[in-house]
Amino acid sequence: MDNNEEIRRGFNAGYLMEKLNPKLAQKLRSGMTDTKHPFVLGFFKGAEQYNQESFFDSPPPNLPDNIEELDLDNIDIGVEKEKDGKDMGFEP
Repeated sequence: MDNNEEIRRGFNAGYLMEKLNPKLAQKLRSGMTDTKHPFVLGFFKGAEQYNQESFFDSPPPNLPDNIEELDLDNIDIGVEKEKDGKDMGFEP
């Protein structure tokens, strides 16, 4: 089997392993010592590719389900007040 075929097989294995069982894929990657082997190179690249693609598929953490949860009426904009009670914000 030539190097391109080994890289392709490793890429597909890494991609699928990262998709189906990311914890196992991480353990496998940490245990792979021969990083010059074509299959291992492909495995690393396949897992990396899946992580790049799936990054934009998942919503950011702590994203509210609807606009009401944002409570936009009670946002603290952080305007500081001086000791005499005047706003330290912009001057007209």
